[in-house]
Amino acid sequence: MSIPPLVVLDLNGTLLYRKKNKQGRTIPNGKITTRPYLQCFLQYCLGPYYQEKHKKLCKCWSINHRTFVDKEAAPHGSQFWLDATEDTVWCPPRTRICLMIWSSATKENVDKMMELVAPFQIGRSLFQRVWARPTLVTNSQLATKVPTTKDLSIVWDELNRWDVYLQESENRSRPPTFRSRALAGTRMFYYEKKQEKLKARKSVHTSNNNMPHAMLFKEAMKRNLSDMMDSYYGPLLHEPFGPKNTILLDDSVGKARCQPNNHICIPEFDRSGASLYAQYLESGSPPEMLDELDDFLLQFIGVLDALSDVDNIEQWIHEGNVATFSKSQTPEQRSEWVQRGVNALAARSICVEP
Repeated sequence: MSIPPLVVLDLNGTLLYRKKNKQGRTIPNGKITTRPYLQCFLQYCLGPYYQEKHKKLCKCWSINHRTFVDKEAAPHGSQFWLDATEDTVWCPPRTRICLMIWSSATKENVDKMMELVAPFQIGRSLFQRVWARPTLVTNSQLATKVPTTKDLSIVWDELNRWDVYLQESENRSRPPTFRSRALAGTRMFYYEKKQEKLKARKSVHTSNNNMPHAMLFKEAMKRNLSDMMDSYYGPLLHEPFGPKNTILLDDSVGKARCQPNNHICIPEFDRSGASLYAQYLESGSPPEMLDELDDFLLQFIGVLDALSDVDNIEQWIHEGNVATFSKSQTPEQRSEWVQRGVNALAARSICVEP
């Protein structure tokens, strides 16, 4: 069985819009509007499990294909995994397209947004991980607006080493022995520890910018470009997930600076788009408004369909094949991606509804 692609999803601006104040900051407990075609997109990616009720799960998710671990061993970001017993949880299955959430919002807000993004308990449990702000900044900067970088090597380290743990561990009640890079504070600790050792051996040039977010970016670069971190984490694994089969879907270019050729930049779902969608729903979904709605998630389904025959996603993006998936696209380019998305949904008998 071939490994499905992995799509790492942002939340605010990508899958939904959170109401903002005049300064452009999101309002706590403010209105949240999900992006049109979100449910079609999730059904397409997660397949037949997505909207099943808990009692019917066993009929479509064979017990032979389930893997469980003790709750004490469950990784960071598994808060939505289903309980198997009082002490264990089911690991998500490999879906048609594997999904995970990576947001710079607080964990509390991410969990609230997830309940709107995937309103069914089963749906939320199918995400490989749901990560929030502590994976991007240290505790000292949780309440501070600072630049953040979504280094996909952190995802690959986490998911691939977890996969090895599931395959090789005879006792899944014991936590994995590998060092996780999921939490920013842990990455900072081991990075500083490594730097101290290097300083003790020889004179090391240090930058004047020692802010935590800047140091975390240095850690990411060293992990990707050298083996300096290998003494702590071991080699960076690229299987089952790696550059060839991973997409970061995010409306911010800056967050993808570590792996720009794995990033597909979806135009921001903003206040005007959310207002128009709310108006469409409140008006009884009139067909004449349909063409005015944001349809980038429907187009992205078309992009995923195009990628179904691609062996190397990183190369495909680098060669410019996704250039027409942008805010500056022509009406003809928009129509092509939309039609491909519609056809992909029809092939799986998924209703096309915004």
